[in-house]
Amino acid sequence: YQRRVRGFRFGFEGVERRGERTYLERAREKIKKFKVFVPMSTLLRLLLFLYFLSILQVLYYIFFQKSATGDFSQPSSTPPPLSSFASSNASLSRCSHKRKKSLVVFVVGAEESYDKLEQIVKQWGSKSFHFLFFFYSLPQNMTSIPFLIKSSMVVAPSQMKFFYFKRYLSPTLIKDFEYLIVVDSDAEMGLTSSSSHFDIMSYLSLIRGARAALSQPAIIPVGRASDHVESRAIRGSIIRWSSMVEGGPFFSVDSCYWTHLHNLIQWDLVTGYGVDRFWCIYMEKAAELSYACAIVDAYPIIHADTRSASGKIPNFNTKAFHEDDVYRERFEDLLELHDERYIYASARKRLNQLVWRSYSKLSRWFG
Repeated sequence: YQRRVRGFRFGFEGVERRGERTYLERAREKIKKFKVFVPMSTLLRLLLFLYFLSILQVLYYIFFQKSATGDFSQPSSTPPPLSSFASSNASLSRCSHKRKKSLVVFVVGAEESYDKLEQIVKQWGSKSFHFLFFFYSLPQNMTSIPFLIKSSMVVAPSQMKFFYFKRYLSPTLIKDFEYLIVVDSDAEMGLTSSSSHFDIMSYLSLIRGARAALSQPAIIPVGRASDHVESRAIRGSIIRWSSMVEGGPFFSVDSCYWTHLHNLIQWDLVTGYGVDRFWCIYMEKAAELSYACAIVDAYPIIHADTRSASGKIPNFNTKAFHEDDVYRERFEDLLELHDERYIYASARKRLNQLVWRSYSKLSRWFG
């Protein structure tokens, strides 16, 4: 019994000592067997090379890939401070207009929205605004709708809103106004989650001070919210430059620049899908602006998403996605320019951060 215990003890101690003595050797043999062993010095050199290559890409982009649209080295994720907004779009001074009325265009498809539209018309008033209504279907009992009596109206059954924009909002018409404001019938501008109503005059004051060519209120994450993260409300922000302004439920255009957007909108594409993907970069290039699009977080709205138009058109999604593809094909160069400024630049920034963090960790681990 003692010999067994002694043998077990000696055997166990021998295995333990043998394990301590050959652990690293066995680990190295296994790594070499699967051919995945890479010297740590080689890995560090590779990370340094990738980091150096990303720096060269950014430098080349800054000094050799500038165009007439301004400095593309700064992605939208790091916008300039609010104090520099007015100075960044100095070219706007070439298109100065006296304080005029603004044209408010309502795109209406559901009769249940009439009460809301009447409230908006009364609140905003006719002193500073002229109202134009685009109806997807002919309203019933038009004479019983008081706010339509003093307003202009266009009815084109079974059409989409960009059909109206291209045909009825000519640059010659819009130049007589200060701003073109497009409001869908599912834009909720009453009480928001922040318990503050949408103040149209304050909104216009902000975009006027920023000299934003194209803008929209931020979308509160209620209901449908927004399909684009750039348009969603940011808490604590007042107004910011953006790479994206969505084609609904609310956007505003400075009348000096409506000609550019009108040229971009295609006669045969009426849903609006795809055009808002790159109309910001198009306006920056065409009008020689450093920044064109802005999001106003101070006065957000809600997108109710009633689908008063798309829900009445057969195979709307198929048509919309097809038009998106057509816009991509027709403006492929413009889409590449948008991606280069706003997507690739931001991706390179994230890559630089990832490489640097990996190098820092490896340096700490292996001295």
